[in-house]
Amino acid sequence: AHSAQFVETLDALEKKPVDEQSRKALADVRKPLDDYIQRAARVVEAASTDEKAASAELSAFTAAFSQLEEAMESVSGVMERGEQRIAAQRAEALRTVRMVQFGMLAMLVAGLTVLAWRLIRTLMRGLREATAAAEAIAAGRLDHAIHAEGNDEIARLMQASARMQANLRAFVDAPLHLASRHAEGDIDHRLGAD
Repeated sequence: AHSAQFVETLDALEKKPVDEQSRKALADVRKPLDDYIQRAARVVEAASTDEKAASAELSAFTAAFSQLEEAMESVSGVMERGEQRIAAQRAEALRTVRMVQFGMLAMLVAGLTVLAWRLIRTLMRGLREATAAAEAIAAGRLDHAIHAEGNDEIARLMQASARMQANLRAFVDAPLHLASRHAEGDIDHRLGAD
């Protein structure tokens, strides 16, 4: 039962995905394991019939056991180093993934920063134009050009400012136009001040 368990464990290990060094080390254990099992069977068989023969076989069994121990230690070392290599590769892959994620995050932040800067710049330009139009109207300069493009709130404010400017210009121009027509003789009566 003990030897069968060794063989099953070795078979299971050989079926696992391992690197080439581990696979070779596992294959190198097969011969010492088979030799150990054969020597153990001889000792057990001899012990039941002939104690001297069993004692004679015992030294060969002990040597086979020592060879198996050395082979198993070699497998353990190779597999441990393989696990360490795999762990190092995983750690490196994780570092690479983190660097890629950091790079993507940095690109996203940079892209959002550029987008926000352009949006703020566009808003500020519209607000500066609206402020300039309002200041010109407040100063009585009704000839200031007001450009209203788009459908956003700033464009609607600029459109309202342009309509206000046009209405004020019409209100200011109406008496001047009447006075001009009167001076030219197109209109011959005056309205009283009362």
